[in-house]
Amino acid sequence: MVKRTTDEIIVLTLCSLCAMGLGLFTVIRLQRGEVDIAVVDGIGLVISAAIFAYVYRTQDLRVAAPLLAILSLTGTVVLVVLGGPDERYLLYPTSVGAYFLMRPAWAMVASVVALAGTSAVILPVVDVFVYGKFLLSISGCVLFAYVFARERNIQRDELLSLSTLDPLTGVGNRRAFDEQLRELLRMRNRAPTPASLLLLDLDHFKEVNDSRGHDAGDRLLREIAALIDARMRAGDHAFRFGGDEFAVLALGEGVQNLGQDLCDRIAALSKARSLPVTVSVGIATLEAADVAEDLIKRADTALYEAKDTGRNTVSIAGASLAASKDDITDS
Repeated sequence: MVKRTTDEIIVLTLCSLCAMGLGLFTVIRLQRGEVDIAVVDGIGLVISAAIFAYVYRTQDLRVAAPLLAILSLTGTVVLVVLGGPDERYLLYPTSVGAYFLMRPAWAMVASVVALAGTSAVILPVVDVFVYGKFLLSISGCVLFAYVFARERNIQRDELLSLSTLDPLTGVGNRRAFDEQLRELLRMRNRAPTPASLLLLDLDHFKEVNDSRGHDAGDRLLREIAALIDARMRAGDHAFRFGGDEFAVLALGEGVQNLGQDLCDRIAALSKARSLPVTVSVGIATLEAADVAEDLIKRADTALYEAKDTGRNTVSIAGASLAASKDDITDS
């Protein structure tokens, strides 16, 4: 079963509500002879259903969510133009909904533009007092929605940071790794890009804890995590996989060279600290039929091969022998 985020559920729910509401309004307007408005409602129904289907299939909200917000606000203004001032009340739900679909600043801009368009239509034909009450109420609604959405996003970002960062090293934790891997698998279906998993296990790390204490071990883990994070290319992500093991999800080619570079740099760092620590690296490339467990298992197998062939080296999943430094340099 596909695991969906809260934002996906919000978009799918709003699409469903829009589709059901617009479907009902389309039928009612046709019965009342309001064909032009019924056409607008029908178009909105089709668009809502299309966005629902797209998000349900791809889980991609980057375009779908703001598009739904903009089209809802635009449709509201069009309905006011065609149906008159009584349609203005639709601006309340569409304006509030925009804050669940867009960044608060952009939602504010979009809702203010929609309010301006609506005002231009209804102001000449309604009593000034009636318009004043409408303007005051919709402005307060938009303002409170903005404040709520902004605070919600700030709190969500803080909670996300706490739940996805390793507190010792500052790189992503296992939960962040799982989420990024799921996103990588989804992205593979939309735009295939070479992707690989590198598992890094520190050699002889226990000796540091035993001889110099856990504080020294923690300092070394922080330094190594910073070193790995600094070597990440565009699209690469580093994680602490657990204990003295790290993981890298890498996009593009050249992952063998990246693995060897990390080997060399970690060995150099340890040597400068007069420590015995090196790193063994197992690499697996994402294949078309892979699920998450397949990729992790192959990388883990390659890691054990690197350990068995002397450590401080890189092993590629599927290769008969661990890749040597000379092999990687020549590739």
